[in-house]
Amino acid sequence: MVLLELGRFAFLALTDAAMLPALGVMKKNRRHFELFIGVFQLAIAFCFNAAEAFQAQLFLRELQWHFISDVLSIAYFLLLCVHLMGFQDENRNILLRYVAFAASWLLKTKDGWDSTRFEVLLVACYLLGVAYRRLLSQDQHISPLNRQKATYALASLVLAAIVGGIPIYLGSGGDNHAALGFAKGCMHVLGGAAFYYAWLAVPCLDSKKTDIIPTYSSYV
Repeated sequence: MVLLELGRFAFLALTDAAMLPALGVMKKNRRHFELFIGVFQLAIAFCFNAAEAFQAQLFLRELQWHFISDVLSIAYFLLLCVHLMGFQDENRNILLRYVAFAASWLLKTKDGWDSTRFEVLLVACYLLGVAYRRLLSQDQHISPLNRQKATYALASLVLAAIVGGIPIYLGSGGDNHAALGFAKGCMHVLGGAAFYYAWLAVPCLDSKKTDIIPTYSSYV
């Protein structure tokens, strides 16, 4: 049993690394806040998987790691939605990013473990924003969409959702623990592919071209 849990942890930790290519795209585009959220989420997921596998308290309890992981996962997805909206106004993007992070934390706290109502509403609002910008908006300055990469991203996301539904179908019984871990790992890989292609689907036209602090900054 110990070896099985150790193998499950190693598999999940390895598949969590599927998010690294997307983080590479963010680093290249100098999306610093998104990169922070992505790296933090990856670290928290590692701690959560370790606490779950070894049934031990690693500074925080398993449910606390799980809670933080959920908050960061929601925020990370919403940041991707902001990117897909294609605004070239940096100030507008900054506002949407910080609202996404704050709202993810607040509404996850409101929902707790008994509901996902407010979290679903939050995600739906950002998805509707993407749909409006891409299908209805008359903005002539919207960042262009690479349809091929968007198709790859959507296909990967659909497959990830299908695989993610397996735990709901199987339940959380002990007999299915290994199968659930495998399904979760596959979902990580497909989710990583979805994020990678989605970040590539829209060019980053509002990011800083350099990491040098501008001389007009009030902090200089």
